[in-house]
Amino acid sequence: PEFDQLYAAAKAAQKRRIGPWGPSPIDYPTKQKQLGILARRGFSYSIARRVLEASIKDAEEWIFKGEAST
Repeated sequence: PEFDQLYAAAKAAQKRRIGPWGPSPIDYPTKQKQLGILARRGFSYSIARRVLEASIKDAEEWIFKGEAST
């Protein structure tokens, strides 16, 4: 289920243009806002942090693999 959470969180981040799809670099208050966006969507802190700190390559790989498995 962890991969399913990473896939869903990456999709949410992509839709909201945050994390790897957002502006870079970001300051602390912006990072907290982005964590809050994912937390309100039900993702744990560890999943949200992994997605927000991921490279665009890793995040898109999660999405690709998630869509391929459905």
